[in-house]
Amino acid sequence: MKVKKWIRKCLQILLALVLLCSLAIGIVINFIVTPEKITPKALSIANKFLVGKVACERIELTFFSSFPNFGLKFQKGALLPNPNYADQDTLVQFKEAKLSFNLYKFLKNNEVDVKHIKLDQPQLYFQLDSLGDSNWNIIKPQREEEAQDSTDDGLDIKDFSIQKLEINHAQARYKDGVSLLNYAVNDFNLILDLAKDNKGLGLNVKNLNQEIAIYRVPEKQFKIEKTGMDAELYFSFSDTLLSLQKSDFIVNDIHFQNKGKIQFFPQQKRTFIAIDSELQTKSLKNIIDLIPHTFLAKEEVTTQGDLKLQLHTEGFYDKNQYPKLTANLQLENASLAYKDFPGKISHLTTHITSEIDRQAPKNSYATIKDLTVVGTGINLQSSGDIQQVLLDPLVHLQLNGNLNLTQLYQAFPFDKNITASGAITTKIKTNFFVSQLQNSEFEDLAIEGKVQLNDLAIASFKDSLSLNSKRLELYFFKDKEKYNTLASTIDLKDSNIEFKDQFKASAEKLAGKVWVKQTGKRKAHLNAEIALKKLRFKAQDSIWGFVQNAQIDAELHPKEKDLPTSINSQFSIDSVAVGLNKSYVAIAKGNYELELTKKAPKKWLPKGSVSFKNLIAYDPKLIHRLEMPSSKIAFKNDKLTLDKTALNFGDSDIELTGNLDHAIGFKNGELVTANLSVSATKINANQLMQVFAGVNQQMAVTSDTNKLTKVESDSLSQEKHAFKIPENLAFQLNTKVKQLEFGKMQLNNIYGKVMVKNGNLKLDRLHFNTLAANLDASLTYTAKDRQKPALDFEFYMTEVEMGKLNEVIPALDSLLPATKAFEGKADFRIKGKVNLNEQLAFEASSLRGIAAMKAKDIMVLDGPTFRELAQTFMFKNQEKNPVKSLEVEMEFEEDDVNILPALLEIDRYRLAIGGVQHLDMTYDYHISVLKSPVPFKTGVDITGEDFDNYAISITRAKYKYYFTDKKRLLKKADSSIIKNKARILEELHYK
Repeated sequence: MKVKKWIRKCLQILLALVLLCSLAIGIVINFIVTPEKITPKALSIANKFLVGKVACERIELTFFSSFPNFGLKFQKGALLPNPNYADQDTLVQFKEAKLSFNLYKFLKNNEVDVKHIKLDQPQLYFQLDSLGDSNWNIIKPQREEEAQDSTDDGLDIKDFSIQKLEINHAQARYKDGVSLLNYAVNDFNLILDLAKDNKGLGLNVKNLNQEIAIYRVPEKQFKIEKTGMDAELYFSFSDTLLSLQKSDFIVNDIHFQNKGKIQFFPQQKRTFIAIDSELQTKSLKNIIDLIPHTFLAKEEVTTQGDLKLQLHTEGFYDKNQYPKLTANLQLENASLAYKDFPGKISHLTTHITSEIDRQAPKNSYATIKDLTVVGTGINLQSSGDIQQVLLDPLVHLQLNGNLNLTQLYQAFPFDKNITASGAITTKIKTNFFVSQLQNSEFEDLAIEGKVQLNDLAIASFKDSLSLNSKRLELYFFKDKEKYNTLASTIDLKDSNIEFKDQFKASAEKLAGKVWVKQTGKRKAHLNAEIALKKLRFKAQDSIWGFVQNAQIDAELHPKEKDLPTSINSQFSIDSVAVGLNKSYVAIAKGNYELELTKKAPKKWLPKGSVSFKNLIAYDPKLIHRLEMPSSKIAFKNDKLTLDKTALNFGDSDIELTGNLDHAIGFKNGELVTANLSVSATKINANQLMQVFAGVNQQMAVTSDTNKLTKVESDSLSQEKHAFKIPENLAFQLNTKVKQLEFGKMQLNNIYGKVMVKNGNLKLDRLHFNTLAANLDASLTYTAKDRQKPALDFEFYMTEVEMGKLNEVIPALDSLLPATKAFEGKADFRIKGKVNLNEQLAFEASSLRGIAAMKAKDIMVLDGPTFRELAQTFMFKNQEKNPVKSLEVEMEFEEDDVNILPALLEIDRYRLAIGGVQHLDMTYDYHISVLKSPVPFKTGVDITGEDFDNYAISITRAKYKYYFTDKKRLLKKADSSIIKNKARILEELHYK
């Protein structure tokens, strides 16, 4: 009884001590050793041992969650590489990490004994550069530790060790600058147990990865699923030797057992590797499982046979050396069958050996011996080898095979999205150096055999891909009779391909031959003769085309010392058309000569010519079709040479001779230049301008018969629109045109220069005539704003019918309606700037400029206004009243025409006329009588809304001093008006 009381008492005391210790620890953790105090201290200790840097937002001391050890809980931390390393991407980054350690050793002996480090879902990034330096080399060398064995606060760290590292669900990347390979690991998991003693460090490694992607930028990634490692390693400090006591690399249920050693020489930046690896798997089925589902359905499968793979890697690895690799793969007595399917691969065998040695590249090789696959619908035998793999590989290959796709598809579990039928027969024997293909040295190529496809039909519903061919025969042979060299023939019949409704193509028949030919000292080149009966294609629901009866002759000249690679070809095509939506170009009886010269890996420069019987081009924006009768166009790169090339567009019939440079600018917006002679029977400038105006119009194309349905010209829109000339055009045109329609003007017998530059159309001293007058004109068309194009112009008209001025310049109908009252011919000159409306006619209200007219022996037609004036002035009124002379200067400004005082001699009178004509047809004129039978000078004011509604009033003569030879009287006139009249005559080049 006393014993029980004593035990109970001891337990009570012990419990009290535990509670007291727990309370003390809780007080210390929560009130004394707070995160604010421990964070800088812990970072200082960690950074003492590292060249890189540890950063962390918060570090918290724990005990109860890491019992029986104390622990540290890190939040939002990162481990940075050596600051001298080129790539400063973060080495390790995490949201939360935990670390437990032996507090007793730390307090008593200043030893850092880390029991466990755990990272959950971190981001890891490791890199090895081209010189062999790594970003994870962040631990300070021993001599630096000894030199800095105490921190600033006097803390002396005696030892540092880690016993266990655990990483869960990490995302990891590794870049190898030596091999130029990149690795990306999805769901990386690692448990690393370390046991350190005085001689070295033992490591137990367990690793599991959901997926590893291996790639070179920018190549496509190669992905491996479910990989891992289970290894026992020992690292010796004295000789930096890592021994692989056990190493199992796992891919699904396939194991690579590895044994050997890896020795590091950090000062020399090199590593010595000596490892033996052997493939071990319980079943051949595990190998089958590595084949992607896209190619082979994963149904229940039974396999037989032995698969052996042995690898041996030995040698130094650094920036200049790679270890020697030898491999031996044997597959014997293998077979494969699927449950519930009749198909079977009854015999599968091969033996492959290889050796890759960078130090002795001539001895590197790979050999395939007796690769045999026999089964339902399959009979394949192949053998070959590749010598001097690392130099100029010499390939020997023999392949005999028959595939019955119909049997294969019915007997094996293909992906349900794939259908296949037809037969493939192959019999090929070849040997060649890879450099022969790279350097296009075809003369020494040795290849003979055939490839035959009959009734081939392959479709993938998932990828929306289908391929069909009635027959494809390809023969390779050494021709001794006709070519005396390597030759090949091709015969294709009724074939088509379709991909995702984005591309469709079909060929009715294609036959031809290809052979090697040597000319003089030049390298051998390829010649080809191809005959094509009918080809149709369609892409992306908008691009379409067809070729009918084509003959193609081509030569490929390989690159030589002083000569680049080039292709010379000649085409003869009955008809060809290429279109985009409802736009198209169609050519009948075309002949092409084309030379392509290679100037860069993806840059070929074209040169040649094209001739044809007829060409038709159409785009809805053009409204009219462009037609070219029998023509020949030469080109070099994107420079075109035209020689009397005829163009028919709407009402225009044009012939062009000259050069057009840098035609690619029509597509990419760069400068396009041209120097052309333009000869035409008729040019409808209004229709040509609509090319740039963007007017939409429909055009019917019957794709089933590949014939072009023409739209009747009278059904096309005749609406005219303002247009803007692209600023990247710089054209100089020397014109000779019989008839030109521009706006409402009809011009004839035109010759002169037309310039297109900086978005402007300029006519320089162009001469032409109309039914009413002969004209010399200079004008500049500008359309910075599509809605308000402007025209700077000078028109000089000689022998113009005064009553028909408005036919030459329609705007004068409202600006100078009085000219209709005169009959006879005059010289009229006008200069100014005006906006054009969408019909390319003058906006009279925007006209700013000057004009002058001189006439002799003209007639004033009888009318109500003239009859009343005749009665007022008391001169004879006739049906046609002769005028000896008329000289008028005028200015156009705002909405008015300001007519400066002008001299008019009629009958026995000498009159001075001036005033203002408004655009609303109202007017305010004054006539001063300077000479008359009445011996005094008087004046008449005429105002009105139109010429049938007017008012006449007698007033003083306002212009009596403007037309006198007496200087005394002339000084009384308004000098500004006299100077203005002189300025207008000078600007218009009147003598």
